[in-house]
Amino acid sequence: MVVLLLIAAGVVGVMAVNDATKDGGPLADATASAPARSDEPYDESNQDAERTPAAEEPTDEPSDAAGPEGDVKITQCEVDSLTTWASAEVTITNSTEQTASYVVSVEFVDSSGKRVGDALAATENLAPGQEAEETAQGLDTIKGKIDCKVTEVTRYEQ
Repeated sequence: MVVLLLIAAGVVGVMAVNDATKDGGPLADATASAPARSDEPYDESNQDAERTPAAEEPTDEPSDAAGPEGDVKITQCEVDSLTTWASAEVTITNSTEQTASYVVSVEFVDSSGKRVGDALAATENLAPGQEAEETAQGLDTIKGKIDCKVTEVTRYEQ
């Protein structure tokens, strides 16, 4: 978990410094223009369905969310039977007209809605219209039924 957070922080820091130095402006200007966070969780079309602890059915419907949240779809949500760690496979599609990098936050919740873990997925230099499949790998021990939800998507256009 700590390693993933350090990696994500490094990616965000490098991209922010790169944006700030590219335009000659201060770092504060680069981070102030970052897209706002949506307080709405990822809306899966089949939230109430019965799920096994080991797997979840992929969501075929794209998210209706506007902005960067609309560029991310969870395609698989599972708990590894050996490690009991949760992971979410996400497909990220760059819907903008510029190359962009993404950081996606995913949370794992149990059947009562309690948060039992979280993870990050990231991709860099995604061309307009291009898709990337990434894994948000959790490191918390999880037992029981889970649901994966995208909690935040940050898109950095280059």
